[in-house]
Amino acid sequence: MEIKDHELINIHKRLEKFHNKKLPQSKEPFSWILYEFAGFKDNTGIMGLLNMPSEKIGQFLTEESVLDQLNNKNCFDFDYEPKDGDNLQINFQRNKYWVEFLSFIYHENQWRADSYDTFSEKIEPKNYGILKVIQ
Repeated sequence: MEIKDHELINIHKRLEKFHNKKLPQSKEPFSWILYEFAGFKDNTGIMGLLNMPSEKIGQFLTEESVLDQLNNKNCFDFDYEPKDGDNLQINFQRNKYWVEFLSFIYHENQWRADSYDTFSEKIEPKNYGILKVIQ
């Protein structure tokens, strides 16, 4: 399948938009983004690499420890009631060029380690912030 020039330009625009997300300036290496599931999209002709979530980021954050916190207490410092399909990503800026992340999806009244396929599923950002990790 051949990708037309206008499709390639659109892919580059989406990638540029993704890489230019404006997060609050902080010396903390951890940030979070809360997404809402927005449906499916036609992925015909899209090429690229899918960055998969990690099981551990930094030295202290693991899927297991974050899931324990998310499912057993209110971890949000704003008025928020999770709904099915919400996706929480916790990012760790390892260096200038590489971000590792944990990803969780709220389903059937609990958070689970899971992620969306951004080539075929649409998610819309709803909120974001800096995560302070207490060791």
